[in-house]
Amino acid sequence: MNKRLLTLLSICIAAISSFSLNATEPEATEEPELIGLYFHAKWCSACKKIDSNLDEALATSSRPDFKLVTLDLDNKATQHESESIADAVGLLDIYKTTGVKTGFILLVDATTHEVIDKIDRKDKSDAMAAKLDKALAAAKS
Repeated sequence: MNKRLLTLLSICIAAISSFSLNATEPEATEEPELIGLYFHAKWCSACKKIDSNLDEALATSSRPDFKLVTLDLDNKATQHESESIADAVGLLDIYKTTGVKTGFILLVDATTHEVIDKIDRKDKSDAMAAKLDKALAAAKS
């Protein structure tokens, strides 16, 4: 029983620390308008393509109303942590509908939890930036 409790506690602590490390935080006083749920794994070739363009897309302009939440789906333990993270940001239903597929970012309205758009390996940095800006405008309206 104690071993189970310690395991559960360590998973909770890891999930909380993972959330704070993987999220691109908006300005401290404001909640985001748009959340990007990044379904990621180190072994995922599509993720590697996204990673190579994502930093450039995010650097094109300031988006304080956008929060990127990376869900690490490398293995069962990180999948469980990611499920907890998705639950913490109120997007568990979306997480569950995707299974453990990787290699994409869902752009989700933070208020309605509606998926507005999807970024995948085919998108170059300029297309990613355009999708982010369009989704942010939709989330604000």
